[in-house]
Amino acid sequence: MNTDLSFFNLIIACDGEQVTSMEDLLGHEVDLAAVEDRIVVHFANVFAMELREEWNRQDAKTAQG
Repeated sequence: MNTDLSFFNLIIACDGEQVTSMEDLLGHEVDLAAVEDRIVVHFANVFAMELREEWNRQDAKTAQG
């Protein structure tokens, strides 16, 4: 499932840019769980945090690679 952009039809973004989605930009649906995992890994890297061992999803291992 990806974002329904119709909710943003009345919003005029900066400089009149259209609202878009990862699906539109990449040309395919995006697994949101994989996006979450990558965000967690990158957040931890930026803030020099160590992830707990129980946070051990396969997509996170891929994101670190």
